[in-house]
Amino acid sequence: MANILCIGASVLDEIFRVEEFPQRDIKMRANAFLTTGGGCAANAAVAIARLGGRARLVAPLGGPAGEDAIGDRILAMLAKEGVDCSMSVRCPGAPSPISAI
Repeated sequence: MANILCIGASVLDEIFRVEEFPQRDIKMRANAFLTTGGGCAANAAVAIARLGGRARLVAPLGGPAGEDAIGDRILAMLAKEGVDCSMSVRCPGAPSPISAI
């Protein structure tokens, strides 16, 4: 079994589905919404774990635990996928990354 260390970004992606590409300076109504994990290193770690490898992720997240809900949510999703995030760093006072797509 491969043991692979991934270092880099871990993000909470909020994905909005719209009927057409938005034009400038108008509001669009989304017809679907999905929240999922993202970030290059986190996505690679999840893929490794799903393929049967041992994935460890080192990523900076906001913190501390319990005070940054986004970081807590990201780590919970990764743990559910079997990714070891014990070496990730929680940065007090900093927000965890989130993106709207």
